[in-house]
Amino acid sequence: MRSQLIRLRSLRRRSEMSDWEIVEPAAEGKPGKVRRVRVYTLKPGMAHIYNEGDVHSPKRIAATGLLRIEGKNTQKMKRLAIAIFKVSAI
Repeated sequence: MRSQLIRLRSLRRRSEMSDWEIVEPAAEGKPGKVRRVRVYTLKPGMAHIYNEGDVHSPKRIAATGLLRIEGKNTQKMKRLAIAIFKVSAI
């Protein structure tokens, strides 16, 4: 069963979000590489769904509040490192 993450924006500030494409998958002891493919703004009250395997990141300029709703408990999930392969002007 696939897991989904729903990220809900706080009621106060905007968050700039980036979606990333995996260029090289991560492996034990070797960071994966990603390339940014999309930048967008989550405004107060908006929500966005990320499917399992989607790579995304928020850019926080000021204090903000994000609420994560996950399809399963990810606290003990093993995560591998990633590095930015190429940042393109989008």
